[in-house]
Amino acid sequence: MKSGKLIDGFSKMTVAEKISWLQDNYTKDKKGLGELLAGFDHEDEQLQNILNGFSENTLTNFPLPYSI
Repeated sequence: MKSGKLIDGFSKMTVAEKISWLQDNYTKDKKGLGELLAGFDHEDEQLQNILNGFSENTLTNFPLPYSI
């Protein structure tokens, strides 16, 4: 695992390219990271595209419990 590696042009990459870059540079379990992140994507692709636009460099969603 490499640390401190500069990411040139990360914001211009697609989500898949960003995840692939992270798999190649920051994890030993390359398949596991992609599967983990994909598991948080919304089933509705159109809604997921909206969620991806909320923040720059979005990789996946972060579910939190909603409680009273």
